[in-house]
Amino acid sequence: MENENKLLELMSTDQETLRKILATKSKEDALAIAREHILDYTAENFEQDLKGIKKIIYGEDALNMEELDTVVGGAPEITYNPYLPDNFPKWMLN
Repeated sequence: MENENKLLELMSTDQETLRKILATKSKEDALAIAREHILDYTAENFEQDLKGIKKIIYGEDALNMEELDTVVGGAPEITYNPYLPDNFPKWMLN
């Protein structure tokens, strides 16, 4: 993974980790989970990646459905749609 958007890449390729991150109550807890998978991940990387995720959530640089299918690997069925803003923890949206 490149330095930019490591968290987004992790969350878009690993549904279990995505659910864990979205279930956290704080940025610190989410960073700890991310560090389990991205060994060299720093708090600065995390903050930068959150900015990119917020742009996607709030519409700037938003993915259309075709692009979203590509991100999730073209999975035909997704039982949990993590890309709806209601599914994001408050710490991620503020």
